[in-house]
Amino acid sequence: MGLANCQQCGKLYMENEFGICVDCIRLQQEDEAKVGAYLRDVVDHASVAEIHEATGVKERVIMRMIRQGRIIGGVKVFYACETCGAPIANGRLCEKCNQNIVSQMAHLEINNSADEKLKMATRGVRMYSKEKGTK
Repeated sequence: MGLANCQQCGKLYMENEFGICVDCIRLQQEDEAKVGAYLRDVVDHASVAEIHEATGVKERVIMRMIRQGRIIGGVKVFYACETCGAPIANGRLCEKCNQNIVSQMAHLEINNSADEKLKMATRGVRMYSKEKGTK
């Protein structure tokens, strides 16, 4: 382990598995405790924006907690789809955007297989022409 600059505050620290300094680790833990306390008080659902407004914790930190699976329990946390911004409770894309990507990939697969069939059909087939005036 060597020295590195903290990804959040820029301070010099001894490298660790978190990639941030001890002070920033403590701040993150405090933020996570605030979010946890708020979610225990919420009935059944909340958006990232609502959690941010109620706790003051940055939305980026809340999203990191969601991606790391640190928010568990009966509370659904809604956040924006990365493509269209529709509210979702899991994954990175809403069902509509997910289906759109799947259909685009299927369309590409059909086009690629048609191109491949054409290449296979014309492989080894050559066309020769005789120029006029030559024997």
